[in-house]
Amino acid sequence: MTQYREILRLHSQGISQRNIAVSCTSLRNTVSKIFQRAEELGIASPLEKELSDGELRQRLFAEVEKQPTLYDY
Repeated sequence: MTQYREILRLHSQGISQRNIAVSCTSLRNTVSKIFQRAEELGIASPLEKELSDGELRQRLFAEVEKQPTLYDY
C-alpha cells in the first residue's frame, strides 16, 4: 500500500522525489502524482494525527474519476 503520509512528510523535509520513491518503495510517477494532488488541494505535512492513510488517499484522489475505456462499454 502506498505510504501517503510518509511521502508527504519526507517531501516537507526537502527529500528528493527519487529518494522518497526508493524509501517508500513507490514509483517516482506515483510520488509525483501525490505531490501534485496535495499541492492542488492545499494538503501539506504535518497532517492531522487522526487522519489514516486510507482517508488521506480518499482526500487526494476521490475527485479524480476513472476515464472510461473501450472495455467499460
